[in-house]
This record gives sequence, C-alpha cells and structure tokens, in this order.
Amino acid sequence: MGNKRELVGDLRQVLKPYLGHWDVPENGDLVLTIDKVYEEDVKNEHGTERKPVMYWKEPNYKPMIINKTNNDSITALYGRRTERNTWEGKKIALYSAVVPRSSDGHGLRIRDYKPEPDEYVCENCGAVIVDSGKFKAKNIAKSSYNQFGQVLCMDCAKAAKEALNADSE
Repeated sequence: MGNKRELVGDLRQVLKPYLGHWDVPENGDLVLTIDKVYEEDVKNEHGTERKPVMYWKEPNYKPMIINKTNNDSITALYGRRTERNTWEGKKIALYSAVVPRSSDGHGLRIRDYKPEPDEYVCENCGAVIVDSGKFKAKNIAKSSYNQFGQVLCMDCAKAAKEALNADSE
C-alpha cells in the first residue's frame, strides 16, 4: 500500500507520455521554458512517425510534440529556428483550446505573447542582468531591446551605444 497514491484529474496526465491539453491547469496557463528540440520517433495510431519534440528546462514536465500550428506560434513569437536562434531559454504560455478536428475537441496551443522571464540574460555576454542604481533589470532589458534589438546588460548596452556613436561620426 505504501507505493500507492490516489490519482486526481484526467488520467491522460499519467497515461500519455507527451504533454497535452489535459496537463494545463484548469485555472490558467502553463508557462514553461524551452530547453531543447529533438526529432524523434513518436508512436501514434498510424504506427511510428518522426516528429519534433520539445523538452523543458523545468523538471518533471513531459515533452511536447510540436505540430505545425504550435511551430508557427512559437516562430511568430521568437523567430524561425536556425543554428543561432534555437529558442533555448525562451518561455511560452500553453493553454487548452477548442480544436474542432481533434479527437476530443481540444488541443494544446501557445498564447501569442511572450511571458515575462524570471531573470533577464544578456544576449551578448550571457550575464544575468541585475538592477543597476535606479534602473531595474526588467527596464534595462526592455530599453536595450528597443534600442538595439537585443536584450543587453548595462556594460554591453554602453558598448553598443558607443559603437553606434562611432559609426555616426
């Protein structure tokens, strides 16, 4: 008896090996951070197919099979995946949507906004952006993105500004 625990909620949370709409909390979205995307063999009603599968930085969450709709949603948020743009570290908000052609009328979908990160990381040097004087990390990240198209720490933003000034002289 000691190994047993009562199951609450949709049994697909336990029975299915991949994330589905049944894994999203009823009262809101599921926000996860992308770790890696692999191509792997996935079993389905037609046999086995090669599919892209996304894994998360947060532990204890099942991977998610990426379909065309969700791939297009992530691409709209973060750009097309390339060797330099891997989506790693990007957050997405998942929700259960009504999807008429699905077997049970619902599907896992991605919100069309970027969830706020827990911390901001400089895209140039990789340092965690911290508050600096009267400037909050969030505002430093936003300001550098608006000015330079990248989230930069104070030092890298200063260097980028100096490079812009040098180019305009």
